Formats: sequence, structure tokens, C-alpha cells
Amino acid sequence: MDNNFWLIDQEVFKHPFTCTIAGPTQSGRTWLIKKILTFNNSIFDQPPQNILYCYSTWQTNFENFGEIYPKIKFKQGLPDIDEINPSLNNLVILDDLMKECEEDQSIQKLFTIDSHHKNISVFFITQNIFSKGKFTRTLNLNSHYLILFNNPRDKLQINTIARQMFPGKINFFIEAFKDASSKPHCYLLIDLKQSTNNRDRIQTGITPDEQRIIYTPK
Repeated sequence: MDNNFWLIDQEVFKHPFTCTIAGPTQSGRTWLIKKILTFNNSIFDQPPQNILYCYSTWQTNFENFGEIYPKIKFKQGLPDIDEINPSLNNLVILDDLMKECEEDQSIQKLFTIDSHHKNISVFFITQNIFSKGKFTRTLNLNSHYLILFNNPRDKLQINTIARQMFPGKINFFIEAFKDASSKPHCYLLIDLKQSTNNRDRIQTGITPDEQRIIYTPK
């Protein structure tokens, strides 16, 4: 096969996983979660059988989640991991619980141990990937996926990620992010799973209704 062409894996998320979604309010984070759940049967290698959506403050746009996934459960505050049935493919969404998650040891344990052993995938929705919580660094280092939205007020965040993750390809990463996030509600996904092919690690347009773009250095 020509090296310029390769098969693209449609199953973006490999269960169980941990994923941090970072961006300011109204950047498109909840919008993307809805799209991911809408297409869960095609972009998860093992679609979730139980979804728990944990939030800090109820929002009216949560009401139509039931149309997307009728069995979704909502909980205010952090989840009780011991109540989750490990025989099911579980998905926990932590929405705008930054302070609680970054200071709570059970969430640290969820990212480092329980996700794998208790069959739980996690989406952690935050505003800043480098906030100063007690366990922030642990959550970041143990995220299999990072999804980054544009934050016009914080360009330093992207520059820091570029230096830490792509020290020899800083300009490539920054240009990829600029291209991916140039339109409203657009984002860049960084795939850090060990099983992922290196050329598939940076991409956007992960749901079937979007144009899939995979960024590779020249």
C-alpha cells in the first residue's frame, strides 16, 4: 500500500478510556458530547451500556440527552464508583466539576486504576487543562485522549502542550490546532492510547457527520 494512504479506524474511542475535554464556556464541549453519544455505536469499539452524567449545575440543554440515549442517568456532584456495575460497559461524564475532581482522591483513583479494573470510560469536561488542583497533573497524565477547543484568552495552554508532547514538532502541532479549531465549536483530538498508530494521533472531525482530518508532520 502507498505510504500516503492508509485505513482509518472509525472506532475512535477504545473502551475503557479516560478523556479530558478542555475549553471555555460555550466553546462546544457539551455539543461534542451530544454528538459522541449520538454516534456511540460507530465511534466506540465497545459502545456504553450504562451512562452516568455528573454535573455541578443543572442546565436546560441536558433535557434532550434522553432523546439521544434514553437510559442516561444524571447525578449532581461526583459519582460513587462503588455503585457502578463492572459487568457493563460504563461511561461516566464529569461536567464542570473541575474543583471537585481535581481535589478528590476517588477521581484520581478512577483515572489511574478504577477505569480499567471497573470497566469505566470517563469524559472529564474542564475549562483549563492546566488548572492548579491537587490532582490536576495526575488526571492529565492519565488521560488517553485530550480534546482541545479554542480559548482566545489562553494561548499559553496550547504552547505548553506543544512543548511537552511534541518537543521536536512544536510548529506542526500549533498549526494543526489552529486549523482544527478555526471554526466555532471545532476542536483537536490528541490520541495517546498505546495501541494507536503514531500517524493517527492528531485529528479532528471524529463523528461520522464531520469531515475527518488527520494531521501528520511533513
